Amino acid sequence: MRDFKRSKRWLEILAFIPVCVCILLLFSYCFDPVRTDHAERVNERDIYVVSALTQDPDSIDVAVLGDSEALVLLWPKQLWEDANISSYIIGQSGQSVSESYYVLNAFFERQSPKVVFFEADTLVDDSNERREQIEQFNSAAYHFFPIFRHHNEWKEMTGIKEASPIEHDRGFGERKKI
Repeated sequence: MRDFKRSKRWLEILAFIPVCVCILLLFSYCFDPVRTDHAERVNERDIYVVSALTQDPDSIDVAVLGDSEALVLLWPKQLWEDANISSYIIGQSGQSVSESYYVLNAFFERQSPKVVFFEADTLVDDSNERREQIEQFNSAAYHFFPIFRHHNEWKEMTGIKEASPIEHDRGFGERKKI
């Protein structure tokens, strides 16, 4: 009898896992700002990436990827005015290598840039191995289950909180402080 209760408990646990994954996938689908075309609903750190992912397909010729230094590497407006080259900065403050990987994969699903600049400061980051493993796990979880990254969007969707747009020029955010 005791073995039956133990095996029943394990079956309940194993049945919970796929149900939980299905619920996470459903909510991730509903709250994905790229799919819903609501880039204004994301936090300030992710706004440039999500904005780039919501651009018209195959409309970006040059992409800039990396951490905060990538955000000021070039000015897309000037590149367009001087050379008629469409560019976008898909960087994030503190973007790790694993985040860059998933951002670039998502970007390539919609865009076919001719050139991708990678700001390589993240490659020489002095983080320890354990921290990098945690960042790799988090990046994968955020990629497969966007609800983890965008879990606060329900406030904007229900009208509890008004979405505040973040002004930027194709990923370039003007900095007034040194």
